[in-house]
Amino acid sequence: MPFRRFGLATVALLVAFVLGAGWASASEHEAGTLTTQLQPGWNMAGWLGADAPVSELFEAVPALERVYAWDSANERYQRALPNTTPRHGLRRLETGMGLWLRVGGDSAVEWTRPVSEDHVLLSLPAGRHLVGWTGRDGEAFADSAGRFGDALIEASRWNAETQQYDRYRSDAEDSANTLQELNRGDAMWLDLADDMRWWQPGLAGTTFEFRGELSEGQQASLQEDVAGVVTFFAERYAIEPPDFSVLYDPRLTIFAGAYPRQILVSSSALEYSLREVTLAHEYFHILQRHFGGGLRSPAWMTEGTATYAGGLLERARWNKSGEVLRRARWVHSQGVTEALADLELIRLFYPGEAPVYGLAAMAVEWLEGRAVTDADEATLDPYKRGWPDSFTDAATYIRYYQLLPSAEDWEEAFEEAFGIAPDDFYEAFQ
Repeated sequence: MPFRRFGLATVALLVAFVLGAGWASASEHEAGTLTTQLQPGWNMAGWLGADAPVSELFEAVPALERVYAWDSANERYQRALPNTTPRHGLRRLETGMGLWLRVGGDSAVEWTRPVSEDHVLLSLPAGRHLVGWTGRDGEAFADSAGRFGDALIEASRWNAETQQYDRYRSDAEDSANTLQELNRGDAMWLDLADDMRWWQPGLAGTTFEFRGELSEGQQASLQEDVAGVVTFFAERYAIEPPDFSVLYDPRLTIFAGAYPRQILVSSSALEYSLREVTLAHEYFHILQRHFGGGLRSPAWMTEGTATYAGGLLERARWNKSGEVLRRARWVHSQGVTEALADLELIRLFYPGEAPVYGLAAMAVEWLEGRAVTDADEATLDPYKRGWPDSFTDAATYIRYYQLLPSAEDWEEAFEEAFGIAPDDFYEAFQ
């Protein structure tokens, strides 16, 4: 075994919207199979099926002599043999787990194993991990590794045919990175400097309907943007997506919209340069209903949190500052004549360029910053230059929706999430 160390998107809703780490987690969709050729000696491969006893692996591969997994928490290997499992040994296989497999004999063997058509979210603390790849074949490793940023120290994958590692370092020349792409069922070492989450692409719970003429490239582009949005929320907040659909219809008279489990996309939204921001806005409406159930929230909260969420993705994707977005929202909101407390009806947000979107997003930003900094009214200065970039995203605006189902009303959830009663907030924000 080769041991080693290691711009504000403004959208209109079609309907009056009513709001509604373990080692790995996955959805539950129909399973298929994957066949992998194992070479004599040591092989690295990922476990892609549902959690199962390790005995299933030995039953599927009679030539398998031993199997190892890496226990990241205790920084040691877990071992299993065909007829015995040592103390602290490997007893269960978990979705997304990477494995070392020792195959006996002189000939390659085929391993047909279950593959759940799931999306997988791996929670990876700082350190080294042996993980599997459950995504599609031919995924450029740099695309996935790029989401780790500076947290990725090195990645390596054992090549059983060449008997050496393929490696990747973000600070290395492209010619030096021999780990170029991932194929389904691969396993690899990851050395991480910080805690990270890795969402491995999969939209098994998402369906698409395309009405009108759209090329295969246009369809694939929209699907990739939806996957990018889901990935952003999964890795940032550990949110596994509910099942939902995306409908493209050129006959839509609105820019974009959302039902509880469907995103609506028009021709204008499809061609929009910040389409992913629009999709993030609408996807957050789906999450609102998913977390919050049917308990009603004021319209400014519904649209403000969705716009705020879209802005966070815009900042991450295009390296924009919160200050730049805040200035744009400030300018855009100058036409608002109502107080925030009077913006509780969804009809006020119907016009696609309604300035209330900017005001509502600034209100959510105010709440997020106050909750994180625990500032009182005397020291809170949300309009100070650079303030939107001064506090860490603690997902308080998401926690509000998670609290709604158990609250008597939205006001109770609001105060628990943000630490201030709605009336006191209205007065302070005004």
